[in-house]
Amino acid sequence: MSYNVKLDAFEGPLDLLLYLIKQSKLEITDISMADITYQYMEYISQAQDNNMDLTSEFLVTAATLIEIKSRLLLPNPPKAGENEQVDDADPEQRLKARLQIYSAYKEAAAHLRTMEQCQEMVFTGPVRYVSKPEPIRIIEINASAEDLFNCYHRLLNRIKPVAPYNVKAEAISLNRQINIFKRLLSLFERIRFGRIVARYRFDKAHVVVSFLSVLELMKSGEADAYQSKPFAELIINRIKRRH
Repeated sequence: MSYNVKLDAFEGPLDLLLYLIKQSKLEITDISMADITYQYMEYISQAQDNNMDLTSEFLVTAATLIEIKSRLLLPNPPKAGENEQVDDADPEQRLKARLQIYSAYKEAAAHLRTMEQCQEMVFTGPVRYVSKPEPIRIIEINASAEDLFNCYHRLLNRIKPVAPYNVKAEAISLNRQINIFKRLLSLFERIRFGRIVARYRFDKAHVVVSFLSVLELMKSGEADAYQSKPFAELIINRIKRRH
């Protein structure tokens, strides 16, 4: 089996191991590191044949894989006695733990790289220069709370009270409203009461006086008014005088 992948394309031995594990389509926790020892050594051998400078990390990882492979081939050692120390450090588990940590960092780096590429597509407006606020001057006052209260009280006494402004309501003249309706009826044969008093819809007094004006015109025979139905628009008609 020939391998055409360049060793310098990998960031390190862990990167190469992750590549081999992905090729096997297995998880880090499920694969036997001894199963990929042969493929890893093939890459190392290819690199040496091409006169590539191998870093010590690649060689150390190769030695670890060989140790894992040899442990599977050799018979299990006898159980240690009570007073003997046992080396519980499993090189395969240590290597898998390193691979899991490296894989997590690699995924995080890829995510950050994607975010950076997305940010490059975002264009923002120019940043406006905001002048720094002037530092707050702290003035120390050698006075008690009572002194400050008396000072505040004296300042209040200096302020002259503002005279209240009396708003006078506009005088509403019945005769004036009658004349307004007369002028409108001289121009138009028919007018709508709602349109005339629309400007006074928030002033009930104006609306009432305007309605009284219509009643006066109806009383004098100068106009009549009707509604098509209850609460409908009030229509005012001009009555032509007979000569």
